[in-house]
Amino acid sequence: LLSAMSVTLFAALLGIVRLVIGLMPIFAFGKMTALAGFSREQSTPTAQLFARLFGNRDLGVAFLVFATLCNPQLLSFALFINAPHDALDACACAVPLLQKQGISRPAAIFLAFALTGVVVFTLAGWLAR
Repeated sequence: LLSAMSVTLFAALLGIVRLVIGLMPIFAFGKMTALAGFSREQSTPTAQLFARLFGNRDLGVAFLVFATLCNPQLLSFALFINAPHDALDACACAVPLLQKQGISRPAAIFLAFALTGVVVFTLAGWLAR
């Protein structure tokens, strides 16, 4: 069985990953969109605004994890709260894939990240119980 320390460390690492994901659209929008496969034409000021809002949400749930690291019951809740965020992101990513909106590569990349988040945060929340 995993020790409380290792679960806390795992949760802290997940929080750091979430923090990086939240900071990317705020401070590295161009690099993030290029890595995801968006064209320059698709990287509009409107897209940047919405990406920053998305990043802010990720920062919030990362800080929720950090704020609960010393309380296993609250930590489990904070980790479980992250999973539905990723599940809803996965649903949002599926729309352009299903509707063939011309952004299949970025949508598939973000879908893979979102589904990974659902599994990892659910597992971490379960381990922190």
